[in-house]
Amino acid sequence: MAISEISNRTHPALNLLPGARLASRLPRVRSVFAEWYRRRDYRSELKRLLRVGPYMIADVGLTCEAAWREAEKPFWQR
Repeated sequence: MAISEISNRTHPALNLLPGARLASRLPRVRSVFAEWYRRRDYRSELKRLLRVGPYMIADVGLTCEAAWREAEKPFWQR
């Protein structure tokens, strides 16, 4: 096994190691969860602003209808 194959994880034997495939996917999984948390927080903040008053939504630059549509989406939807 050449050192270059080990260093860039192209050798097939590395796929047999426990967690090798999972470890290669962890950055993507983390970024998906981070995006979901960001959407959840943004949408809950929109709901809070809508409860405070429509003038708060206008300050953000949205209409109340657009804010309600965005706030009612589940966190996994764009």
